[in-house]
Amino acid sequence: MFVFNTRSAALQTGKCNNLFDHLVPLAYLMNSPLIVNDRSNASFVQKFYPQVPSYYIPDLSLNFLLDHFEVIYECQARSHPLHRMARDFYQKTLRTVFAPHGNSDKGFSAPKNFFYHFTKNDITLIYGNHMIDALKHLGYWDHIKNPVVIGNYRYLFYQELQSFYDALAEKEIFSRLPKKNKTILYAPTWKDVENSTSFFREGKKIIDDLPDQYNLIIKVHPNLENRDPHLFYPLAGYIEKKKKKNLLLIETFPVVFPILSKVDIYLGDFSSVGYDMLLFKKPMFFLDIHHRPKTHKSLFLHKCGITIPLSLKGNIFSFMEKNLDCWPKDFEEIQETTYRYAFSEISSFKEAQKNILTTLSSDTPMGEG
Repeated sequence: MFVFNTRSAALQTGKCNNLFDHLVPLAYLMNSPLIVNDRSNASFVQKFYPQVPSYYIPDLSLNFLLDHFEVIYECQARSHPLHRMARDFYQKTLRTVFAPHGNSDKGFSAPKNFFYHFTKNDITLIYGNHMIDALKHLGYWDHIKNPVVIGNYRYLFYQELQSFYDALAEKEIFSRLPKKNKTILYAPTWKDVENSTSFFREGKKIIDDLPDQYNLIIKVHPNLENRDPHLFYPLAGYIEKKKKKNLLLIETFPVVFPILSKVDIYLGDFSSVGYDMLLFKKPMFFLDIHHRPKTHKSLFLHKCGITIPLSLKGNIFSFMEKNLDCWPKDFEEIQETTYRYAFSEISSFKEAQKNILTTLSSDTPMGEG
Protein backbone atom coordinates (compact mmCIF):
# COMPACT_ATOMS: atom_id res chain seq x y z
CA MET A 1 0.00 0.00 0.00
CA PHE A 2 1.53 3.29 -1.11
CA VAL A 3 0.81 6.54 0.70
CA PHE A 4 1.93 9.76 -1.00
CA ASN A 5 2.06 13.22 0.56
CA THR A 6 1.24 14.98 -2.68
CA ARG A 7 -1.22 14.64 -5.55
CA SER A 8 1.51 15.07 -8.16
CA ALA A 9 4.37 12.82 -9.30
CA ALA A 10 7.10 12.57 -11.90
CA LEU A 11 6.89 9.42 -14.01
CA GLN A 12 9.43 7.38 -15.98
CA THR A 13 8.36 4.03 -17.39
CA GLY A 14 10.51 1.38 -19.05
CA LYS A 15 14.26 0.84 -19.02
CA CYS A 16 15.27 4.15 -20.58
CA ASN A 17 17.48 6.21 -18.23
CA ASN A 18 18.52 9.13 -20.45
CA LEU A 19 15.63 11.36 -19.36
CA PHE A 20 16.35 11.63 -15.64
CA ASP A 21 18.62 14.67 -16.03
CA HIS A 22 15.50 16.51 -17.27
CA LEU A 23 12.79 14.80 -15.24
CA VAL A 24 14.30 14.72 -11.74
CA PRO A 25 15.04 18.46 -11.56
CA LEU A 26 11.39 19.00 -12.48
CA ALA A 27 10.25 16.63 -9.71
CA TYR A 28 12.52 18.46 -7.26
CA LEU A 29 11.22 21.83 -8.44
CA MET A 30 7.58 20.79 -7.97
CA ASN A 31 8.14 18.90 -4.66
CA SER A 32 6.92 15.69 -6.26
CA PRO A 33 8.09 12.09 -5.89
CA LEU A 34 9.53 10.11 -8.78
CA ILE A 35 7.90 6.84 -9.87
CA VAL A 36 9.65 4.17 -11.94
CA ASN A 37 8.59 0.66 -12.93
CA ASP A 38 12.03 -0.70 -13.84
CA ARG A 39 14.25 -2.18 -11.11
CA SER A 40 17.53 -0.99 -12.62
CA ASN A 41 16.21 2.56 -12.82
CA ALA A 42 15.15 2.38 -9.19
CA SER A 43 18.79 1.78 -8.19
CA PHE A 44 19.98 4.37 -10.70
CA VAL A 45 17.90 7.21 -9.27
CA GLN A 46 18.75 6.32 -5.68
CA LYS A 47 22.44 6.73 -6.50
CA PHE A 48 22.30 9.88 -8.60
CA TYR A 49 19.21 11.63 -7.23
CA PRO A 50 18.82 10.83 -3.52
CA GLN A 51 17.32 14.29 -2.93
CA VAL A 52 14.02 13.24 -4.57
CA PRO A 53 11.78 10.55 -3.01
CA SER A 54 11.50 7.69 -5.50
CA TYR A 55 9.21 4.67 -5.69
CA TYR A 56 9.67 1.46 -7.60
CA ILE A 57 6.24 0.16 -8.66
CA PRO A 58 6.70 -2.80 -11.04
CA ASP A 59 2.99 -3.34 -11.71
CA LEU A 60 2.29 0.32 -12.40
CA SER A 61 -0.96 1.07 -14.26
CA LEU A 62 -2.86 4.12 -15.40
CA ASN A 63 -5.59 3.19 -12.95
CA PHE A 64 -3.03 3.38 -10.12
CA LEU A 65 -1.95 6.83 -11.25
CA LEU A 66 -5.54 8.05 -11.38
CA ASP A 67 -6.20 6.73 -7.88
CA HIS A 68 -3.24 8.60 -6.39
CA PHE A 69 -2.45 11.65 -8.51
CA GLU A 70 -3.97 14.62 -10.25
CA VAL A 71 -0.81 15.85 -12.00
CA ILE A 72 1.93 13.84 -13.75
CA TYR A 73 5.29 15.28 -14.84
CA GLU A 74 7.09 13.38 -17.58
CA CYS A 75 9.64 13.58 -20.40
CA GLN A 76 8.49 10.66 -22.51
CA ALA A 77 6.92 11.56 -25.84
CA ARG A 78 3.93 9.21 -26.03
CA SER A 79 1.88 8.61 -29.17
CA HIS A 80 -1.23 8.61 -26.97
CA PRO A 81 -0.51 10.87 -23.94
CA LEU A 82 -1.64 9.96 -20.44
CA HIS A 83 -4.15 12.79 -20.07
CA ARG A 84 -5.97 11.60 -23.19
CA MET A 85 -5.91 7.97 -22.08
CA ALA A 86 -7.39 9.03 -18.73
CA ARG A 87 -10.15 10.88 -20.55
CA ASP A 88 -10.82 8.30 -23.27
CA PHE A 89 -10.61 5.09 -21.22
CA TYR A 90 -11.62 6.18 -17.69
CA GLN A 91 -13.55 9.43 -18.28
CA LYS A 92 -11.31 11.08 -15.67
CA THR A 93 -9.16 14.20 -15.61
CA LEU A 94 -5.39 13.91 -15.29
CA ARG A 95 -3.16 16.93 -15.83
CA THR A 96 0.15 16.14 -17.52
CA VAL A 97 3.20 18.37 -17.80
CA PHE A 98 5.71 17.47 -20.51
CA ALA A 99 9.36 18.52 -20.21
CA PRO A 100 11.44 18.31 -23.40
CA HIS A 101 14.72 16.44 -23.04
CA GLY A 102 17.21 18.81 -24.53
CA ASN A 103 17.54 21.88 -26.68
CA SER A 104 19.21 20.98 -29.95
CA ASP A 105 19.04 21.79 -33.64
CA LYS A 106 18.38 18.24 -34.80
CA GLY A 107 15.36 17.25 -36.83
CA PHE A 108 14.77 20.12 -39.24
CA SER A 109 15.20 17.73 -42.19
CA ALA A 110 13.17 14.92 -40.63
CA PRO A 111 9.69 14.11 -42.02
CA LYS A 112 8.17 14.33 -38.52
CA ASN A 113 10.29 16.39 -36.15
CA PHE A 114 10.48 15.57 -32.44
CA PHE A 115 8.65 18.85 -31.83
CA TYR A 116 5.57 17.24 -33.35
CA HIS A 117 5.03 15.45 -30.02
CA PHE A 118 4.71 18.82 -28.27
CA THR A 119 1.32 19.29 -29.92
CA LYS A 120 -0.08 16.18 -28.23
CA ASN A 121 0.55 17.29 -24.66
CA ASP A 122 -1.63 18.95 -22.06
CA ILE A 123 1.00 21.38 -20.72
CA THR A 124 4.37 21.72 -22.43
CA LEU A 125 7.47 23.30 -20.90
CA ILE A 126 9.43 25.60 -23.20
CA TYR A 127 13.04 26.63 -22.54
CA GLY A 128 12.96 29.96 -24.35
CA ASN A 129 12.75 31.83 -27.66
CA HIS A 130 14.95 29.40 -29.58
CA MET A 131 12.46 26.61 -28.97
CA ILE A 132 9.49 28.88 -29.66
CA ASP A 133 10.96 29.98 -33.00
CA ALA A 134 11.72 26.36 -33.96
CA LEU A 135 8.11 25.39 -33.22
CA LYS A 136 6.84 28.32 -35.30
CA HIS A 137 9.17 27.45 -38.18
CA LEU A 138 7.87 23.87 -38.19
CA GLY A 139 4.23 24.96 -37.97
CA TYR A 140 3.58 23.46 -34.51
CA TRP A 141 3.44 26.51 -32.24
CA ASP A 142 -0.23 27.35 -32.85
CA HIS A 143 -1.18 23.76 -31.96
CA ILE A 144 0.33 23.86 -28.46
CA LYS A 145 -2.46 24.64 -26.03
CA ASN A 146 -0.63 25.33 -22.77
CA PRO A 147 3.03 26.31 -23.23
CA VAL A 148 4.96 27.36 -20.12
CA VAL A 149 8.30 29.16 -20.43
CA ILE A 150 10.58 27.53 -17.87
CA GLY A 151 14.14 28.65 -18.70
CA ASN A 152 17.05 26.48 -17.64
CA TYR A 153 15.50 24.89 -14.55
CA ARG A 154 18.06 22.07 -14.74
CA TYR A 155 20.87 24.54 -14.05
CA LEU A 156 18.94 25.93 -11.06
CA PHE A 157 18.77 22.35 -9.77
CA TYR A 158 22.52 21.94 -10.19
CA GLN A 159 23.26 25.26 -8.46
CA GLU A 160 21.18 24.27 -5.45
CA LEU A 161 22.91 20.90 -5.10
CA GLN A 162 26.29 21.78 -6.58
CA SER A 163 28.48 20.53 -3.74
CA PHE A 164 26.88 17.06 -3.92
CA TYR A 165 27.17 16.73 -7.70
CA ASP A 166 30.66 18.22 -7.96
CA ALA A 167 31.88 15.71 -5.37
CA LEU A 168 30.13 12.86 -7.19
CA ALA A 169 31.66 13.89 -10.53
CA GLU A 170 35.10 14.09 -8.93
CA LYS A 171 34.73 10.60 -7.48
CA GLU A 172 33.21 8.95 -10.56
CA ILE A 173 35.05 10.79 -13.34
CA PHE A 174 37.80 13.33 -12.69
CA SER A 175 39.69 11.37 -10.04
CA ARG A 176 40.31 8.72 -12.71
CA LEU A 177 42.15 11.11 -15.04
CA PRO A 178 45.63 12.72 -14.88
CA LYS A 179 45.33 15.97 -12.90
CA LYS A 180 47.94 17.94 -14.86
CA ASN A 181 46.16 17.63 -18.22
CA LYS A 182 43.58 19.90 -19.77
CA THR A 183 40.33 17.97 -20.21
CA ILE A 184 38.19 17.82 -23.33
CA LEU A 185 34.58 16.66 -23.25
CA TYR A 186 33.41 14.90 -26.41
CA ALA A 187 29.60 14.70 -26.33
CA PRO A 188 28.32 13.07 -29.53
CA THR A 189 24.59 12.83 -30.11
CA TRP A 190 22.77 9.66 -31.22
CA LYS A 191 22.17 8.25 -34.68
CA ASP A 192 18.77 9.75 -35.43
CA VAL A 193 16.92 9.77 -38.77
CA GLU A 194 19.31 12.49 -39.99
CA ASN A 195 22.35 10.45 -38.90
CA SER A 196 23.46 13.39 -36.76
CA THR A 197 26.10 11.59 -34.71
CA SER A 198 29.81 11.89 -35.43
CA PHE A 199 30.69 9.05 -33.05
CA PHE A 200 30.53 6.06 -35.37
CA ARG A 201 32.38 7.78 -38.22
CA GLU A 202 34.95 9.90 -36.37
CA GLY A 203 35.18 8.25 -32.94
CA LYS A 204 38.04 5.86 -33.75
CA LYS A 205 40.18 8.64 -35.25
CA ILE A 206 39.53 10.88 -32.24
CA ILE A 207 40.60 8.08 -29.91
CA ASP A 208 43.71 7.28 -31.96
CA ASP A 209 44.76 10.94 -32.23
CA LEU A 210 44.44 11.71 -28.50
CA PRO A 211 47.83 13.02 -27.27
CA ASP A 212 49.15 12.34 -23.77
CA GLN A 213 48.85 15.97 -22.64
CA TYR A 214 45.02 16.03 -22.94
CA ASN A 215 42.33 14.10 -21.10
CA LEU A 216 39.32 13.05 -23.16
CA ILE A 217 35.94 12.29 -21.60
CA ILE A 218 33.51 10.75 -24.07
CA LYS A 219 30.00 11.21 -22.70
CA VAL A 220 27.87 9.21 -25.08
CA HIS A 221 24.16 9.64 -25.65
CA PRO A 222 22.38 6.52 -24.27
CA ASN A 223 20.65 5.99 -27.61
CA LEU A 224 23.99 5.26 -29.23
CA GLU A 225 23.98 1.98 -27.34
CA ASN A 226 20.21 1.43 -27.17
CA ARG A 227 19.47 2.01 -30.87
CA ASP A 228 22.69 0.80 -32.53
CA PRO A 229 24.41 -1.76 -30.29
CA HIS A 230 26.05 -3.43 -33.30
CA LEU A 231 27.94 -0.19 -33.96
CA PHE A 232 28.41 0.94 -30.37
CA TYR A 233 29.90 -2.15 -28.73
CA PRO A 234 32.84 -2.62 -31.12
CA LEU A 235 33.83 1.02 -30.62
CA ALA A 236 33.35 0.85 -26.83
CA GLY A 237 35.48 -2.31 -26.83
CA TYR A 238 38.14 -0.52 -28.88
CA ILE A 239 38.27 2.25 -26.26
CA GLU A 240 38.63 -0.30 -23.47
CA LYS A 241 41.46 -2.13 -25.24
CA LYS A 242 43.38 1.12 -25.65
CA LYS A 243 43.79 1.31 -21.86
CA LYS A 244 44.68 4.99 -22.04
CA LYS A 245 44.81 6.64 -18.62
CA ASN A 246 43.68 9.93 -20.16
CA LEU A 247 40.64 8.47 -21.94
CA LEU A 248 37.31 7.78 -20.28
CA LEU A 249 34.00 6.59 -21.75
CA ILE A 250 31.03 7.74 -19.66
CA GLU A 251 27.75 5.89 -20.15
CA THR A 252 25.93 6.17 -16.82
CA PHE A 253 26.59 9.60 -15.31
CA PRO A 254 23.39 11.50 -16.11
CA VAL A 255 24.01 14.95 -14.60
CA VAL A 256 25.86 17.04 -17.15
CA PHE A 257 26.56 20.36 -15.40
CA PRO A 258 29.25 19.14 -12.94
CA ILE A 259 31.13 17.81 -15.96
CA LEU A 260 30.71 20.96 -18.04
CA SER A 261 31.81 23.20 -15.17
CA LYS A 262 35.15 21.41 -14.82
CA VAL A 263 36.26 20.49 -18.35
CA ASP A 264 38.36 22.93 -20.36
CA ILE A 265 37.16 22.32 -23.93
CA TYR A 266 33.96 21.06 -25.57
CA LEU A 267 33.84 18.89 -28.68
CA GLY A 268 30.41 18.01 -30.08
CA ASP A 269 28.21 17.61 -33.10
CA PHE A 270 24.47 18.19 -32.60
CA SER A 271 23.91 17.23 -28.98
CA SER A 272 21.78 19.46 -26.76
CA VAL A 273 24.70 19.37 -24.30
CA GLY A 274 26.25 22.07 -26.48
CA TYR A 275 23.55 24.53 -25.45
CA ASP A 276 24.20 23.74 -21.79
CA MET A 277 27.91 24.37 -22.37
CA LEU A 278 27.24 27.96 -23.42
CA LEU A 279 26.85 28.92 -19.76
CA PHE A 280 30.52 28.35 -19.08
CA LYS A 281 31.96 30.35 -22.03
CA LYS A 282 34.66 27.84 -22.84
CA PRO A 283 36.22 26.86 -26.18
CA MET A 284 33.79 24.87 -28.32
CA PHE A 285 34.57 22.77 -31.39
CA PHE A 286 32.11 20.97 -33.64
CA LEU A 287 31.98 18.12 -36.15
CA ASP A 288 29.50 17.99 -39.04
CA ILE A 289 29.86 14.78 -41.03
CA HIS A 290 27.35 16.01 -43.63
CA HIS A 291 29.22 19.20 -44.65
CA ARG A 292 26.01 21.26 -44.45
CA PRO A 293 26.05 24.88 -45.69
CA LYS A 294 26.67 27.41 -42.91
CA THR A 295 23.13 28.79 -43.26
CA HIS A 296 21.53 25.40 -42.46
CA LYS A 297 19.29 25.64 -39.36
CA SER A 298 20.94 22.61 -37.77
CA LEU A 299 24.22 24.57 -37.57
CA PHE A 300 22.82 27.41 -35.46
CA LEU A 301 24.86 26.49 -32.37
CA HIS A 302 28.02 25.91 -34.40
CA LYS A 303 28.57 29.65 -34.75
CA CYS A 304 29.46 29.66 -31.04
CA GLY A 305 32.69 27.82 -31.80
CA ILE A 306 34.82 26.44 -34.61
CA THR A 307 33.81 23.58 -36.91
CA ILE A 308 36.69 21.18 -37.48
CA PRO A 309 37.08 20.45 -41.21
CA LEU A 310 36.67 16.74 -41.80
CA SER A 311 39.11 17.04 -44.70
CA LEU A 312 41.76 17.70 -42.06
CA LYS A 313 44.56 15.23 -42.58
CA GLY A 314 46.36 16.02 -39.34
CA ASN A 315 45.56 15.53 -35.68
CA ILE A 316 42.29 17.25 -34.67
CA PHE A 317 43.75 17.99 -31.23
CA SER A 318 46.59 19.95 -32.85
CA PHE A 319 43.93 21.86 -34.81
CA MET A 320 42.08 22.69 -31.60
CA GLU A 321 45.26 23.76 -29.83
CA LYS A 322 46.20 26.14 -32.65
CA ASN A 323 42.75 27.76 -32.45
CA LEU A 324 42.54 28.18 -28.67
CA ASP A 325 43.86 31.74 -28.93
CA CYS A 326 40.45 32.75 -30.35
CA TRP A 327 38.92 32.53 -26.88
CA PRO A 328 37.40 34.34 -25.19
CA LYS A 329 37.43 37.49 -27.32
CA ASP A 330 36.01 36.05 -30.54
CA PHE A 331 33.24 33.87 -29.14
CA GLU A 332 32.28 34.90 -25.61
CA GLU A 333 29.70 37.47 -26.70
CA ILE A 334 27.96 35.20 -29.20
CA GLN A 335 27.94 32.35 -26.68
CA GLU A 336 26.21 34.57 -24.13
CA THR A 337 23.73 35.94 -26.68
CA THR A 338 22.87 32.46 -27.93
CA TYR A 339 22.41 31.15 -24.39
CA ARG A 340 19.96 33.95 -23.58
CA TYR A 341 18.07 33.18 -26.78
CA ALA A 342 17.92 29.48 -25.93
CA PHE A 343 16.93 29.85 -22.27
CA SER A 344 14.65 32.58 -20.97
CA GLU A 345 15.85 34.13 -17.75
CA ILE A 346 14.20 32.44 -14.78
CA SER A 347 15.90 33.65 -11.62
CA SER A 348 14.72 31.09 -9.09
CA PHE A 349 12.93 27.81 -8.46
CA LYS A 350 10.07 29.84 -6.99
CA GLU A 351 9.53 31.71 -10.26
CA ALA A 352 9.70 28.53 -12.35
CA GLN A 353 7.33 26.72 -9.99
CA LYS A 354 4.87 29.62 -10.09
CA ASN A 355 4.79 29.57 -13.91
CA ILE A 356 3.77 25.90 -13.91
CA LEU A 357 1.28 26.15 -11.07
CA THR A 358 -0.40 29.16 -12.63
CA THR A 359 -1.01 27.23 -15.84
CA LEU A 360 -2.23 24.16 -13.97
CA SER A 361 -4.80 26.22 -12.09
CA SER A 362 -5.98 28.44 -14.94
CA ASP A 363 -6.29 26.07 -17.91
CA THR A 364 -8.35 22.99 -18.60
CA PRO A 365 -6.69 19.85 -20.01
CA MET A 366 -6.31 19.64 -23.77
CA GLY A 367 -9.49 18.39 -25.40
CA GLU A 368 -11.62 19.12 -22.34
CA GLY A 369 -13.05 22.55 -22.67
